[in-house]
Amino acid sequence: MQNACRDLDLDVPDDVAARYVIGLGLADAMKTVAPALTPDRYPELGARYRHHYIEREPQIPLFDGVRELLAELDAAGYLLAVATGKTRVGLARVLETNGLTGIFHATRCADEGLPKPHPDMLLHLMDRLEVRPQETLMIGDTTHDLELAHSAGASAIAVAYGAHPHSELAQLEPLATVRTVSELRQWLEEQGHSVTFAQVIRDRVTGHSRGFGFVELQEVSDLQSTIERLNGQRLSGRVLTVNAATPRTPHPSTHQSAS
Repeated sequence: MQNACRDLDLDVPDDVAARYVIGLGLADAMKTVAPALTPDRYPELGARYRHHYIEREPQIPLFDGVRELLAELDAAGYLLAVATGKTRVGLARVLETNGLTGIFHATRCADEGLPKPHPDMLLHLMDRLEVRPQETLMIGDTTHDLELAHSAGASAIAVAYGAHPHSELAQLEPLATVRTVSELRQWLEEQGHSVTFAQVIRDRVTGHSRGFGFVELQEVSDLQSTIERLNGQRLSGRVLTVNAATPRTPHPSTHQSAS
């Protein structure tokens, strides 16, 4: 995007601004990095962006370990999906270039609906795959991904080895923030493989986490070992308190009759 702006003699966004728009649909990205540009010139800027991106695309490798992790999750029977700011043509090209065509059960692109951070993409994917929000885990490297997951009612893990910095990702309170693909694999192995339900309880007004949540495990036998492994651990700067949920005690009725 920086080179595209430079080609048109526009103000060139700094690195922070350029990285912020990663993951957005192209129209929203252009509005953000070139606010003074009139809409009639968007096709011109878009064309220059595609020129530079496609020229460099073959030089952009997968993160180390991603191919193997995807293969492991697929073999384990997980439904894999992609929600991307790329166009359908762009995603197809990337998947083919990296030999990943066919590994994802569903994909949704920015030119097929509302782009990130609107939840449309994830809502569509969940509907297509017939899964509930509490059965869905979004893994993303931008705040747009985490906002999308929150708005769709799904949980999310932030990966801090991509576009947006750890500090910005952590503000959106993902289940975890990992710094490498190895850490992501470890988190999934330790917690994700036996989890059948996960929900962070959020304030109805602000949407912020209320500081607690619920997780259901596939096997009851995993309960005590999971508690012992996680209780007292630090997550995103906080100490976890993990215990078995107990039924809520009904509050005594406070209603009184008057005559």
